[in-house]
Amino acid sequence: MEDAGAGKPNNINQELENARTGYQAAITMWAHEVGLFWGISNALLLANSLIVGVVTILGLGLGGTASSVNSPESRYWLVVLVVFFGFCLCVLWSHSLERTLHWQKYWIWSARELEEKFLKQPVQTLSRGGRLADAKDVKAALRIDGNEELLELPLILKSWKGRHSARALVVIFFLAYIVLLAHAVATYCSC
Repeated sequence: MEDAGAGKPNNINQELENARTGYQAAITMWAHEVGLFWGISNALLLANSLIVGVVTILGLGLGGTASSVNSPESRYWLVVLVVFFGFCLCVLWSHSLERTLHWQKYWIWSARELEEKFLKQPVQTLSRGGRLADAKDVKAALRIDGNEELLELPLILKSWKGRHSARALVVIFFLAYIVLLAHAVATYCSC
């Protein structure tokens, strides 16, 4: 007959191994979300930049010599259509941004939870990073050449996080479309 406690160290080792596997999976998924975020952002930044360029060219009447594009009414409706498409891209960009930021937070928090529960003694990377991201100084366990080092966020990063910049970029394009549309309306109505 086996001792009931004999399997306990094996269960603890298995639990720790499962935590390490979950931790690695969460970090991998977080890295995937970050890559997805930048891929989507770069594509939509390029698309919106091209749309602003097209609207500017159309609005200034530099769109060519075809009579159908050179009439003020045709240019006006084409500008309105392209600006509407730009508005739609901004909405999609905003949705994609919020979705990827949400999943990034989920995966990093999942990994941090596992780190703090199972791996806290040897691994504190995400715990320290979380305190740093929350604009708190990080000092404990950062040993470089035997010395404790204080890592502090610059003042601008304490109040303005990267996600705010990403959101601001979408708002800037949205406002640019409002200005371009207002210009087109004012130009067309004055004809």
